[in-house]
Amino acid sequence: MKKARESGLFHWIYLRSMRLPRHRAASIDHFSGTFSQYDWPMTLAHLIVAAAFLAPAPPPAPCLEGDLMTDGKAALEAAFAAARSASHAGPQDVKITDQAIVHLPAGMVFVPKAEAIRLLALTGRGPTRETVGMIFPAGEWKSWHLVAQYFPAGYVKDDDADWSADEILEGFKTVEVQVNRQKRQIGETQTQIVGWIEPPVYDRASHWLLWAIAFRSKSPAAHPEMTYKVYFLGREGYVDMRLVADAGALETPKRAVRKLLGAFEFVPGKRYSDFTSSTDRVAPHGLRELIGGSRKRRVSTP
Repeated sequence: MKKARESGLFHWIYLRSMRLPRHRAASIDHFSGTFSQYDWPMTLAHLIVAAAFLAPAPPPAPCLEGDLMTDGKAALEAAFAAARSASHAGPQDVKITDQAIVHLPAGMVFVPKAEAIRLLALTGRGPTRETVGMIFPAGEWKSWHLVAQYFPAGYVKDDDADWSADEILEGFKTVEVQVNRQKRQIGETQTQIVGWIEPPVYDRASHWLLWAIAFRSKSPAAHPEMTYKVYFLGREGYVDMRLVADAGALETPKRAVRKLLGAFEFVPGKRYSDFTSSTDRVAPHGLRELIGGSRKRRVSTP
């Protein structure tokens, strides 16, 4: 059990240190260790490779402008204009593929798949085949946003929702020590996991999982960074929403995320409770893997 858990943690740190674009990391989410369709083995050799290729962390870019050149910024503004034109403003219901509905609250806007992919592509932040849209605050498009993806991974069993947040965090830090040791040997800037912003919590009634972690580079001018994730579980897979915001100004976006927890539902026939063990596919992982976790599960098909 411990060996399997460490493998998952190695994988999580490896992807973070490599900073792979989403299309390169296949269906494994950046800095979260989400195994949706692929399962890369993780060894010390991978850690060495990770350290060799690690670059210092860039300043945070809660908006989508990042470090684009002038021409890139013009293209991004055009993409924002197209996104605004195609967006749906709350309050109204918005479909997430054929799987779910978001009862979008007032003060938020939903950007459809095509326009969301264009925005993400212009910043190199890895639009993927799983991208289904983005959510922004109305009138403040460059303050924070959520990237929504749907993973048809199968039914994610929740019988491993008995974790200790402290234990998971200590596991992350243990692996981080090994990664930093390699980075120190080659003169690269080390990173530090600060702690939970939101310890992992799973709502068994509504079947959502939320967690958020803070980290930073060990350099004098380091900016705080974070990974902030929400997962909504359904019969055939899950919707993953990733919050992108200034890690030092989370009060407003955190309130927005909490509103969305009660505003999301899978449609009849696609709900978690609609699962049929004799016919439906079970995901190759449980909840722990969605927080960079541990126990591996076999793919189960009827």
